[in-house]
Amino acid sequence: MVFSIAAPAELISLSDVLTVKAADQVGQKFNVGNGQNQHKADNVDGYSYEIWLDNTGGSGSMTLGSGGTFSTEWSAQVSSGNFLARRGRNYDATKKATEYGPIVMDYAADYSASAQGNSRLCVYGWMKNPLVEYYIIEDWVNWCPSPNGGSKTVTIDGAEYEIFQLDHTGPTILGTNETFKQYFSVRKSKRTSGTITVSDHFKAWADAGWN
Repeated sequence: MVFSIAAPAELISLSDVLTVKAADQVGQKFNVGNGQNQHKADNVDGYSYEIWLDNTGGSGSMTLGSGGTFSTEWSAQVSSGNFLARRGRNYDATKKATEYGPIVMDYAADYSASAQGNSRLCVYGWMKNPLVEYYIIEDWVNWCPSPNGGSKTVTIDGAEYEIFQLDHTGPTILGTNETFKQYFSVRKSKRTSGTITVSDHFKAWADAGWN
């Protein structure tokens, strides 16, 4: 399960998504599985959304609420399946992440998962130039990415996060398949509600010398 603020180091503008009226889809339920692996759109009640399931099997659903809210259920193939549900905002690609004003979000989630597989509750997005996929992980079940080498502890919003980066090869938001960086901020004390100053994470990554 993922909620997202799509942003930064030059932000991706998703020009290929379908623009629809908010009234058309708030309250609507979307399903993936049985050959349907994705639904996404921009500007639904002021927020984008995406639900996605890979081709390894399973199923999932997402119901859109107002004001950027959503509910989701999933059953992905253990241990190879991958499922994503997100809502957020898309920023244009004219500025670097640290050049935007404060990006702050309040959230509350009713989040649980079975003992099989793993999942994460996080802020998720992509940057462009350099191409980066990023995660601010607030809670997780069974497994969470960990550093392969060096990491650093930073304090943001009164809590400690471990920050690190990994190399990953796979599909990108640009439609390519290549090796790119993943940036992570992992909260040391899990939670399912609170305030995230997203721009402070961007600054911490920049202060660590990450491009």
